[in-house]
Amino acid sequence: VAVADLGSVSGAARDMGLTAPAVPKSVRELERSLGAELFYRTSAGMMRTPAGELFYTRAKLALAELALGAAEVAELSGGVIS
Repeated sequence: VAVADLGSVSGAARDMGLTAPAVPKSVRELERSLGAELFYRTSAGMMRTPAGELFYTRAKLALAELALGAAEVAELSGGVIS
């Protein structure tokens, strides 16, 4: 999601606290597991393909649901999850 948001591997790596080589490796593994190319690689950065746009939309929804679930559990237990 960070690559799709930021449009660059280096920006995504910086944002996630990873090394730059780890990010494209993870993207390639995800693309391989899905059997679809998610990004066009250009000199200007990474741009979502139609499949990438679809997956990005679903991934953002999934992450939002996970954040909501974590917040609800924290509220229930009286704690705070960061």
